[in-house]
Amino acid sequence: MLNFDWLSGVSIETAKWIFLLLFVAIGVVVCFIPADYVFEGVEKRHWWLDLRLWAVATLVSIFVTYYIF
Repeated sequence: MLNFDWLSGVSIETAKWIFLLLFVAIGVVVCFIPADYVFEGVEKRHWWLDLRLWAVATLVSIFVTYYIF
């Protein structure tokens, strides 16, 4: 079994903010992905086919859920 006793000193509020910052960091990294790489293999580019948009939208929904609860 895994022993996570070393995390017993971390408050729930601190853990919450750590995860929220991780979601923001992942969103920033996703935004730096070049558009040519995102649209590779797509004949016609449309804004709704941009995977960066969908990734950021998903991260925002997870961020809001974690922030509320």
